[in-house]
Amino acid sequence: GCICFVLIGCPVGIWASRSDYLSIFMICFLPTILVYYPILMAMMNMAKEGKAPPFMTWLPNVILGIGSLILIKKLMRR
Repeated sequence: GCICFVLIGCPVGIWASRSDYLSIFMICFLPTILVYYPILMAMMNMAKEGKAPPFMTWLPNVILGIGSLILIKKLMRR
């Protein structure tokens, strides 16, 4: 998970290098709170109850990884 956070934070930090710190923080923090953690908690609860296989707890990391690859690809074009 931490590697995916870094891979998302690097392109966002490069794009917003001249912006203020609060806006960069909100750009990175809000999607984490609104997307990553709800999916993580849902998958963990479903895995504990036996409704989903345990490897599904990796789903939020996969989503972040795909998002980071898209951001890095866009950054490389620039």
